[in-house]
Amino acid sequence: MEVKDHAVAAVLSSVKPPAERVTLTLPILNAARNVAFVVTGAEKAAIVKRVIDGDDSLPAAMVRPTDGRLYWVMDEQVSRGLN
Repeated sequence: MEVKDHAVAAVLSSVKPPAERVTLTLPILNAARNVAFVVTGAEKAAIVKRVIDGDDSLPAAMVRPTDGRLYWVMDEQVSRGLN
């Protein structure tokens, strides 16, 4: 999330799988016309709530399209946990 001058960045040793991958950076995500988060599973509800509430310690909370739209697609288990 610290890369600001590239559209994509290489992740070479993530603790979460896959350990090596390519990721979009915040500048490109925030410049997008449409961004969608797709979330499933009751165990994700607390994190989703923190993101929606604007907890900037979470990378997903920093995704705020400047001139675009942010969509949330979640299953019933996640949405039930937001209350």
